Amino acid sequence: MDIDKKDIIWSYFSQILQFAASIIILPIVLIRLSEFDISMYYIFTSIGLFINLVDFGLQPTLSRFVSYIYSGAQTLIREGFVGSETNSVNYRLLKELVVSVKRIYGFLTISILLILGTLGTFYISSLASQDYRTTMIAWILYLISACFNLFYYYYTPLLIGRGLIKESHKTIVFSKLSYILIAYIGVALGYGLIAISLANLIGSFVNRFLSHIMFFDEETKRKFQAIDVRVRVKETLSIIGHSSIRMGLVSLGTFLTYRSNIFFASKYLSIEQVASYGLSIQIVTLLVKIATLFFNTMLPKFNNLRFLEKKDEYKRLFIMSWGIMVITYLSGATVIVLFGNRILEIIGSNALLLSDELLLFMLLTFLLEINHGISMSFLSTNNIIEYHRSSIFTGIATVVIAFISLEYLNLNVYGLLIAQFISSLAYNNWKWPLEVKKLLSSNYYEYIKTFVDISKHELRKVRKNA
Repeated sequence: MDIDKKDIIWSYFSQILQFAASIIILPIVLIRLSEFDISMYYIFTSIGLFINLVDFGLQPTLSRFVSYIYSGAQTLIREGFVGSETNSVNYRLLKELVVSVKRIYGFLTISILLILGTLGTFYISSLASQDYRTTMIAWILYLISACFNLFYYYYTPLLIGRGLIKESHKTIVFSKLSYILIAYIGVALGYGLIAISLANLIGSFVNRFLSHIMFFDEETKRKFQAIDVRVRVKETLSIIGHSSIRMGLVSLGTFLTYRSNIFFASKYLSIEQVASYGLSIQIVTLLVKIATLFFNTMLPKFNNLRFLEKKDEYKRLFIMSWGIMVITYLSGATVIVLFGNRILEIIGSNALLLSDELLLFMLLTFLLEINHGISMSFLSTNNIIEYHRSSIFTGIATVVIAFISLEYLNLNVYGLLIAQFISSLAYNNWKWPLEVKKLLSSNYYEYIKTFVDISKHELRKVRKNA
């Protein structure tokens, strides 16, 4: 499986656009929306992240299995993988997988629509103290767009697992451009949250429509039409379920650890503090996505190399990914701390980032998180998930510590950040990076040395071709 420079360039462009979409419309949002609307905007976003959680690990599981199939796998098992002497695609196995995940996502979408259509609507209505009608219309549109997106959530891992990295990210580019255009015009015309929710719905439709066209080429459609897989779907569902449930627990634990605090913030902090905390989380999350983008782009390649048992190649690729992540994150963190609030003041933002002290603490917490995050993702490429228990326990610990810090100790934003830091540092921050170092027979000194050597080699190639 080859991932070339065009795939990487499109990955960076699309992911930057995907997570910068909110940043691009942020100036007009901060200027035209009230503090109440800004806080509701971040609550909608957090609920959207929660909706994505009901995917419950299906995306990485599906992408991994698709990579195995396109690497020549002739069968799928609950843990690990069965090697193959052929590299031909088993279309029967692929269709069994696709039909199975379609059924799962259909069930999940109906479930989330029922739950959030009732409990979620009650929660939003309880917060809608200002402009109730507009807030509820915006919420309904947002809920419809999130459910539509969830129903067709399987297209992205199908494209990525197949190695169609460039194509996958093109769909993101077009969908986000649609989102930005509609949201910007809508907010400028005074439609506020309603415009943002409508833009989200149209952007989701563009993404899924293009994804369908790109994955189901003429050969794939012809192969699928000739195969009846009704007998094997139940067995495939069992195989998918084993891995995806574990990955889902990991996603839930991660959400509780790093995203649930916005709900505590909405209850215990002032609207001004919620807006500042939410804005800081949004910008740091964007930095995290950019820093880990190279690694995530290479995940199908990692799956392929682990399946083919090419240790030297996946070791070198992991170290290169780790080095790019660290340098990108530290560079971005420096820019945020030095210039973040100055830029916001220039554009006339109604909300600013947290104080430097709190922002540095947040940045340190997320640096440790992405270090163990890519370690866990790399370990999962052999289709054995061992970190689900620690992830969920860490998430629960974060919620408990945050509640105590806010309810009884009145620590405000400090309490939210301390809860994340302590719960992760206790185990996940050191355990899974250590396991990767054992697997690669390496250490951080070798990481740095190897990354420097790779960088020098790449620079020499650039100079030679210049």
